[in-house]
Amino acid sequence: MINEKDKLKELLLSYGYTEENYKRIINYYSLQKYLESSLIKKVNEIYNYLLNFYSKEEIIKITSYNPGIFGKTVDSIRKSINNLLSLGYSVKETLDMTKRYPILFNLTLDTIDEKLYNLMNKGYTEEEAKEMVKKSPFLLGHDDENVQMHIDDLISLGYTKEEVNKMSKDFSGLYSYSKKYILDTINYLLRLGYTKEEVIKITKKNPSLLAYLPGTIEKKIDSFIELGFTKEEIIRIEKNNPSFLSSSIDNIKKKIDYLISLGYTREDVRKIGILYSQIYNILIETIELRIVGLKELGFTKEEVLQMEINFPALFGSSIEGIKQKVDFYDSIGMHEIVLINGTSLMQSINKTYARYMYYKNEKGIEPDMTRNNYLFVGEKHFQKVNGISTESLYDRYDYNKYINNKKGLGTL
Repeated sequence: MINEKDKLKELLLSYGYTEENYKRIINYYSLQKYLESSLIKKVNEIYNYLLNFYSKEEIIKITSYNPGIFGKTVDSIRKSINNLLSLGYSVKETLDMTKRYPILFNLTLDTIDEKLYNLMNKGYTEEEAKEMVKKSPFLLGHDDENVQMHIDDLISLGYTKEEVNKMSKDFSGLYSYSKKYILDTINYLLRLGYTKEEVIKITKKNPSLLAYLPGTIEKKIDSFIELGFTKEEIIRIEKNNPSFLSSSIDNIKKKIDYLISLGYTREDVRKIGILYSQIYNILIETIELRIVGLKELGFTKEEVLQMEINFPALFGSSIEGIKQKVDFYDSIGMHEIVLINGTSLMQSINKTYARYMYYKNEKGIEPDMTRNNYLFVGEKHFQKVNGISTESLYDRYDYNKYINNKKGLGTL
């Protein structure tokens, strides 16, 4: 004859729970007061109610993390869900939060309100506090002193209070990691060759990097080296693009393979990535749209590829901004300049226009393809030669006024 405990085990195993899940549930302190027969009834009732919102796999994960849910009533679970909805979270957001932090089923609305109020007292707005909790619902499990301790720890490591505030909004999981854990990561980055100032700068922009164990970062670096980068190049890229070490290796590899498929050599791709590491953050679909847009401006695909080599930030630039520059160069007979001089695309159109008009009107020199350096020399050199700054020319030669007054005329 099967006893009640065996029936409970049989029921849970039939739902997909493991032996380990079963042991955790029957040994959970708040369920000890129930007779096996009562617990079987409650498990069955709660499990079937949760099926209205979650998959079987999600229910197993939720109730294994928080077995006390089986000691609750259907009404109390419904109330927990409604509490989060009343705070402005959508149904999807609410279910996602409870999946990631099932302890939410144990918290009253008053408790949640108190936790949000404590975060607001730390300098966050109500909207920011709710957004942080949405991203990292476990914040509702931290008491006020614990959150303050994490803030103080980060300040002691070299961040300002304002920086900690911003970092925690960008990466709300920040308050989950101890000072020792974060310090280990910082010290590892220092050993890699970053300065303390660089580590602070990088992690301010990408605070999730502080969640990486040194071994995880080391594996990432090894994977990037296998893709053809040197360790020194990886460090340089990370300085310019702090999210690089947090990127998926598979996504980086796909991006490299895609760029090669366009016609670049592997060496071209490596150089582009070093000079403009944000290329790895741009969606392939976005690059394709940029290529289409540039071809519509009259460039061949081969010319577009060459422009990207000359100006690696090309695929991250707006087509409208590029069109403004190309239209201006076309108007002064310098269409080809964008193919041979990357600065022609990098430099602001306001600066290029002001310099062109200055040389034409005040120096009697009309820059052209053979004298294009007049337009693109560094600011220090320009001031040394002309005794005037480019910025001081903007009122005299305002590009926006030129566009507004042009009215279809083809001359300046």
